Amino acid sequence: MVRRLEMKRLIYALIGITLVVSVSLIFLGANTTNPGVKHITITGLDADWFLADAGLTTDIALWAIVFYPSATDDQLIVHDDGIDGDEIFDSGLCADKYDRTVLYYPPGFFVSPVIDITDCTLGTAANAKVKIYFR
Repeated sequence: MVRRLEMKRLIYALIGITLVVSVSLIFLGANTTNPGVKHITITGLDADWFLADAGLTTDIALWAIVFYPSATDDQLIVHDDGIDGDEIFDSGLCADKYDRTVLYYPPGFFVSPVIDITDCTLGTAANAKVKIYFR
């Protein structure tokens, strides 16, 4: 009976911790990463983003990066293998929120994309979106 009570307390404690962490992430406004079969969609760009956020631990064979800006003069920069790594994508300043930027990469271009949010300019981060396609 005592072990059962201890187990219940442990379960309630774990549920409480999970709720606190979940609510904290919602109010802190972390990026939303939606991995697909051959692409990753990132929305709510308000924090640094790493490939591990998509559940991938090895480099990917990059095919294309598409940036959907949120406003005039938005700019997205993507690095390889760390926030100080080589720059592999720069959208330049976008003319408006409809000025989508696409960059294609040669076959066999293996990278670990990283977005350092301090390098980017976003009018409304919640409305900006990035799609990373890979093979």
